[in-house]
Amino acid sequence: MKEILLTSSALILALLALRRLFQKTLSRRAQYALWGLVLLRLLVPVSLPAAEFSLLTAAEPVVSGVGKSSLYVEPYSVEFVRPDKPEEPYSIDETPRAALGPASNDNVYSFTDQYQTTHRVEYTRQIVLADLLPPIWYCGMAVMACWLVLSNLLFWQKLREARKPWPVEGAARRVYLVESGLPSPCLFGLFRPAIYLTPAALQSPDSLRHVLAHEETHARHRDPLWSLLRGVCLTVYWFDPLVWWAALASRTDCELACDEGALRRLGEAERVPYGRTLLSLIPVRKAPANPLLSATTMTAGKRQLKDRITRVAENPVYLGRALFAAVALAALVCAVTFTGAKTPAPEPARFHDVDEAVSTLAEELENYGGPEGGIMSKLVVYTPENPPEHFDLEDGELLRVYWGMSYSLSASLSDPMGWLCSLYRVDLEPDYLSRNMEILGSDGRYQYGISRPDRAPEIKQGRTEGMSLMNQVIDRIRETVLSCESLKPADLPDWNAAVTIPLDGLEPYEPQEAEALPFPYGSPKMLGGLEDPDHVLGDYGLMFFEGGDSATGGEVFAGVQHWARSSWPTPFWSFRPGAGGKYSASLFRNLLGHDGFCITYNANDGPRTLTHEYYYLNEEGWPVLLARMEDYPQRMDLDGDGVDELVSNDMYADHFYFRRDGKHYKADLRPLLWTVWPMGTYLCFDGWDPATRSMPFRAQVSSDPSYQYRTLYFDGESLLVYNDQRHFTDHMIGWFDEEFTVKDAALTAVEERFHATRLDSAFYDDWRITSIGESHGLEVDGKFYVFRQVSYEFHTPELQDAPALGEGIQDYWAAPSSENLYLLFLVPSWNSSDEISYADFVYLYSFQQEGSLVLSEELVREKLREMPPSDTIYLGAATLQAETSIVSAANLAQAVMDRLLEADTVNMSLLASRGGGRYDVDPQAGNGPSQARGFTSHYDWSYAEDTGDMPAESLLLMSPGGDLSLRFWPESELVLLHTYRESTWLRAEPKDDPGGHPYENIFNYMRSWYDEAELAGLSPTIRVTSRNLSREQVVRLWADLYEGTKRKVSPGSKYACTYVQIEDISFPDWLDELTEEELDSLYPEATRGHERFAFSYTTVFVPENDRALNGIMLGDTAPYEGPDALEGARTYNHCGYMYLTEEGWRCDGVGTGW
Repeated sequence: MKEILLTSSALILALLALRRLFQKTLSRRAQYALWGLVLLRLLVPVSLPAAEFSLLTAAEPVVSGVGKSSLYVEPYSVEFVRPDKPEEPYSIDETPRAALGPASNDNVYSFTDQYQTTHRVEYTRQIVLADLLPPIWYCGMAVMACWLVLSNLLFWQKLREARKPWPVEGAARRVYLVESGLPSPCLFGLFRPAIYLTPAALQSPDSLRHVLAHEETHARHRDPLWSLLRGVCLTVYWFDPLVWWAALASRTDCELACDEGALRRLGEAERVPYGRTLLSLIPVRKAPANPLLSATTMTAGKRQLKDRITRVAENPVYLGRALFAAVALAALVCAVTFTGAKTPAPEPARFHDVDEAVSTLAEELENYGGPEGGIMSKLVVYTPENPPEHFDLEDGELLRVYWGMSYSLSASLSDPMGWLCSLYRVDLEPDYLSRNMEILGSDGRYQYGISRPDRAPEIKQGRTEGMSLMNQVIDRIRETVLSCESLKPADLPDWNAAVTIPLDGLEPYEPQEAEALPFPYGSPKMLGGLEDPDHVLGDYGLMFFEGGDSATGGEVFAGVQHWARSSWPTPFWSFRPGAGGKYSASLFRNLLGHDGFCITYNANDGPRTLTHEYYYLNEEGWPVLLARMEDYPQRMDLDGDGVDELVSNDMYADHFYFRRDGKHYKADLRPLLWTVWPMGTYLCFDGWDPATRSMPFRAQVSSDPSYQYRTLYFDGESLLVYNDQRHFTDHMIGWFDEEFTVKDAALTAVEERFHATRLDSAFYDDWRITSIGESHGLEVDGKFYVFRQVSYEFHTPELQDAPALGEGIQDYWAAPSSENLYLLFLVPSWNSSDEISYADFVYLYSFQQEGSLVLSEELVREKLREMPPSDTIYLGAATLQAETSIVSAANLAQAVMDRLLEADTVNMSLLASRGGGRYDVDPQAGNGPSQARGFTSHYDWSYAEDTGDMPAESLLLMSPGGDLSLRFWPESELVLLHTYRESTWLRAEPKDDPGGHPYENIFNYMRSWYDEAELAGLSPTIRVTSRNLSREQVVRLWADLYEGTKRKVSPGSKYACTYVQIEDISFPDWLDELTEEELDSLYPEATRGHERFAFSYTTVFVPENDRALNGIMLGDTAPYEGPDALEGARTYNHCGYMYLTEEGWRCDGVGTGW
């Protein structure tokens, strides 16, 4: 903390000076960017490697003394020493009651006065400042943290209560209107920031455009995030006035940089109008704004407002030389403040638990290879004590390793960098695990595991690939963590094995004594012996010597010699090296219950000639062959009994040796596993893992192209086949080295089937993808199509049949269908000379079928014909991919309408010079479904070109989240389909109806749906509360309100009227002749038990337009011929039932007949 305070203070003062020096010649955006150095220094409490020129090196004597001081209070006794006199008592009254000095062990503080007299004062109490200051700091930090959280939560709650959506055409973000309580427009929100407008911002289109440009610039600059980090700095360093000064200055620079960016987008012609907008919208505050608020409000003090308006009006010219000078000076300041103090190199760390191991690994990995050590010197390591600036470590993440000098959101082959692996501490029984998690072991409280990415970047240096580097790092981390004394190897999984394969039927084998070989003729040549300082072989030693015909290269022999004998040993092993063949020897302990030696040799005369022979010595000292294995064996304790088994550890790891009840066995895995899977099933082994004492493998039945991924364990008696029962946050059980295009398509396809089965009442509660097969492509009709097979499983709370694991076997995870799932992609940019890139893939749809695909042109055409329209595109939260060669315009339009109808509501907005409004409509209510059916069937749809500017008057249909919309214009056949990423123009030409007449324009057709929503929204819930009125008065009052709505709707509505009058109210007298039972059958059920009566009336109306004339046409509509009839007046009759409730008289609706 002392180092951070010192260096950050120096950095802040230096940047304030630079800001002042280059105020007129350096852009505000560059000045604002310099504050990122302060943020980095404050939030990343680490320093670069030590340097002689570091500020900390110069201040080391001072810094080392700070924190070692104590406050001495209440003196108890005093002694003093004068140079020319002996010690004598000293009056305690003359001693300071409190003193600040170096800490001591005996509460004694010494000082020398002006007369060179040394005072030794013993105080009653000593308060060590290093112990006193942290609690004060923590308390202040807690208060500030509460202020930070509450300020933003209260502001957010205030906005939520007062906001209402405000549609803005072309806005990339959500826009809300806050009519009161918000002093100025602002941008608020960390992950999905939204723009909040005040009524003043809507006074003119220019003001609105300037505000949106300003807030969009804030969003592009990620200013809500920087505001939050600024608040975090103030929370942590609340006591430092320089940090507060820096926060206020950076906030000012933030607004000025935003002004520059907004003007750059608006253009120089908008400079003066933009300044007027600022003057009209920015309130001058009297008190300082809340520095912990992450919203980008436009409030300012008089001085700041004057500075902003001046900068806007001046249009200053910034000098490149000034930028270069500022950057150079900032780099110099960083070099002085970011480097650590030069201290002696620490001794190698020793550790006993994982936390100590992580600390050691972080330092070790960052220093791999030294400055000139190539790729290993480019590792970047982050720990919870050394978090990165760019992102947060996940919960439980202890170590994250990157390749590259700095973190980048994207990697390229020319400058590759990316995440290599992470080390996690997780609960003993986690509900969900991150993908690709390999559990190393447990310390009794937690598990520790390594997680690797889906795809490692390629590292173009020599022949080293990104995958190779990642494996190097993972192996080093695994080795270090597994060596911790507190860590125990992982036990068997917590769930039951899917299959148990007993090994009782195996026949034991007897290790055979090596056969003595004839001693080579001629004079042997001694080649050396195997060093055995720990006397693994007791009183014997292994020796190698050469003999035989030297003309043919000679032959190597091995023999075991007792140390007390000097004669040549009898050979038991020989080897003719051949073309560069090699041999070696090593010792082992406790392998299958024996100690001994292993001879490894390779004659280089075949593809798999690396052979390992394991021997132990019998009582006579003669070698006994314990086991022979090719390729890459490994000794590990598979069953945890303290005795090592011998396993083959590569993709051909098809056997292993073990010992049981004093007998030796060799288990051939393939025949044993073929008792579960059909004979001949392809099995591929990933090698035994010493950390988990298990081996992942995959099985592929010849009739099924998909892989079944399982894990194999050995418990000393049986082989245990486990199907992973864990749940995964990304629904992928394995490490799939696939492009996101393929993985996203696979996730979409499997999730669709998961939800479909749940709709069919199948009780599945989770799903996961187990494998993604290889690509198979074919060119058809000039286009290239690719198929990928996907294997997946569904989870049930109860056991279910799992045929893939064997007949009669049950599991919680199982494939829900015997059919294989396939994905179909199109490669639009492909031609015969191109290299296929998954980045260009367009996902078409998925399908299922039994067995493997037999690729042919007819198969591709068949699948294209079967392709359902709604599955050919991504809408809403995904990217709109409308390829005219794949998706017809009609199918695209219908798919959009179907997606809108799936929501609970559809937002309809009519933008018009008079009338208009916004209504949320239930798409399944009223005539919505019928409107949707005719949306495509009544029109010929085609793709259209962007015509440029269109009139503002239009009708907008939008999904609740605003990510999908359709827009229509009066007297136009054009329709604009818009998602939050892309737009597509369509054209809808009316077809002829069955009578040979063309359907109405697409705008009017969709306007009918809006007119219904508007009429329903404007129609009041009518209650006639007065109970002293006559029946005729009740009906007239109710009907005036009900029918009068037609005069309130927007012009052009099919319900719009210019005149509405109620006449001829009557009451049917024939009801008096009906019995009570007949009346109950006539009246609506809601009226039973209430005072009620039936009525009818005539409405005289004048339709505002031809659509209204047709829209209001009822069965008895006729021209009105009464006195003083208005031109175009017409009448219709309505009848209904009125009944009395506690709120008053009400009618639930009227009709044209009884």
